Amino acid sequence: MRPPNKSLHATRGHGGAAPANTAANAGDYIYPADVRFDDTAGLLYVKAGGHRAAFGEAQTWLFEYDLRRRKQRDRTLVDPDVLPRECPETR
Repeated sequence: MRPPNKSLHATRGHGGAAPANTAANAGDYIYPADVRFDDTAGLLYVKAGGHRAAFGEAQTWLFEYDLRRRKQRDRTLVDPDVLPRECPETR
């Protein structure tokens, strides 16, 4: 059985049905692990990690999502050893 997609969605609006945009989706078995918000720039940063397939190597992705324009600005595969520690609240 395939697990559900664990994409992180950004929604806009208060109450009612707000449109949802995908902020971070690196594929199956890669899950959001840490989220940071830059209030000044209106940017959302998402770290996602996991194994792409049953026997794939571990991967860590970083996503940058523009909350004002409601679109992903960038995504990159990174070495997790060069990143700052995750926020304790997300563990």
